Amino acid sequence: MTREEVKQLIIDLVEMVPGCKTISLCSMPQLIDNGFDIADLIDELVEEKKLIEVEYILQSMDYRRKSILFTPKTLLKIVGGGDD
Repeated sequence: MTREEVKQLIIDLVEMVPGCKTISLCSMPQLIDNGFDIADLIDELVEEKKLIEVEYILQSMDYRRKSILFTPKTLLKIVGGGDD
């Protein structure tokens, strides 16, 4: 697969599973076996505005950054909140 084909596969997978965890994509065999750095491709897709990445840090794991991917036309709304 070419770099662009792998990027399109990532987009297709996110369209099939909106709110897909980035780590889930990075561990999919069909993406790992192609020789490209999936995290770099995801970053490119976000920069190209072909994906939305929501990054978050859990209070219990403040040393780790997590993220979820959505398609560009997804409407995101943050509700609730804490005292912090």
